[in-house]
Amino acid sequence: MRLINTTTGQFREFYDTQRPRYAILSHTWGDEELSYLDFLFLNSNLPASSAGVIQAFLRNPSADSEGSVKVQESCKLARSRGLEWIWVDSCCIDKGSSAELSEAINSMWSWYSDAAECYVYLFDVSASPERSTADGSFRLSSAAEAEFSTARWFGRGWTLQELLAPREVVFCNNHWDIIATKAEVGREISRITRIPLIFLNGSCSPTDAKLCSVAMKMSWISRRQTTRTEDMAYCMLGLFDGKLQNVLPSVTTDMLCL
Repeated sequence: MRLINTTTGQFREFYDTQRPRYAILSHTWGDEELSYLDFLFLNSNLPASSAGVIQAFLRNPSADSEGSVKVQESCKLARSRGLEWIWVDSCCIDKGSSAELSEAINSMWSWYSDAAECYVYLFDVSASPERSTADGSFRLSSAAEAEFSTARWFGRGWTLQELLAPREVVFCNNHWDIIATKAEVGREISRITRIPLIFLNGSCSPTDAKLCSVAMKMSWISRRQTTRTEDMAYCMLGLFDGKLQNVLPSVTTDMLCL
């Protein structure tokens, strides 16, 4: 697993048995995401023999691009919360390697579930958080709740497992201010996604086939979209414990082409 040091901004690879505590980013992709080669280019670590060196020069990635700033801010947030390492899907996977990409797709659920914290960046939520009420309970402000419930993140296929797999999920607005944690807004998330609270608060695992039926999981998937049809199957791997061969016959065209 390739992680970014939140202080130095450099890559380091770890075997699964040697992984340190790390944060992980969940987000919806934009047009300026930082790729693996872009990251190496900006850190002056691009191998001279790299097949993608020309591609990186042509792209001419900028440290001020949206994707680069996203990586910088997520590192800053993790560092402020005492975490030295972070994983970001856009740049921590060398997508030029089919073997590495395949491993990442198959490992995604475990990587998110093993993370110390998952930071959800909501680019389309600008409202500032209001983290308390008169009776001491937590409640989103009216403005934050309205934007939160319509965030694009809740409609993407890949972010379903990024919501369910991690124990600790922290939601941030587009200024990287913390809005709430999954524990604080579990009921609101359940209302938005129609996922029962017991699968959001850790009481029950959504991968438990005895407690969470195929039909229930498919109903969650059916409300989400992916850019490519095949990604809908890939993002279901963790949710179905890697046993999609038993599920795909029941996946209808309507579910895959949302």
